[in-house]
Amino acid sequence: MFSGWAESVLWVSGPLPYDELGLPAPLVADLERWDATWSHAAHPDAPASARLDRRAHDREGRRLARQLADAFGSGLVLELHQARWPRRHRRLRGHGVAGVPAAAARVQTLQAERVAEQARLEALRAEGATLRWSAYPPGDPRND
Repeated sequence: MFSGWAESVLWVSGPLPYDELGLPAPLVADLERWDATWSHAAHPDAPASARLDRRAHDREGRRLARQLADAFGSGLVLELHQARWPRRHRRLRGHGVAGVPAAAARVQTLQAERVAEQARLEALRAEGATLRWSAYPPGDPRND
């Protein structure tokens, strides 16, 4: 979980759209607001008055991470990347049964797919394959 990089603060190999998880609307609104405070303050044209209070941002991030961890239940660990400590991450696990079982199941499925893909790539490397990853701008024919 981290803000300022995509349309969602939740990631498993890529951003997770909130609507795919079925999270409660008030929680989604809080996540979007938390993300917007980072994005607005980081914008190059933002006035000095918009500077981010990193302590407050991190405090709110911890509160939201706790809510998400409880939504996901004890079967998942949520990792929170904070503004004040970019190299230190907090890991939280929910208590008991998932508060939002569909969200927990979706994240578990995505995580299992990610682990399977990593294993597949490791097997290819073990066979001597050279693997590369490249990103090209939208519309570039190399994307096809």
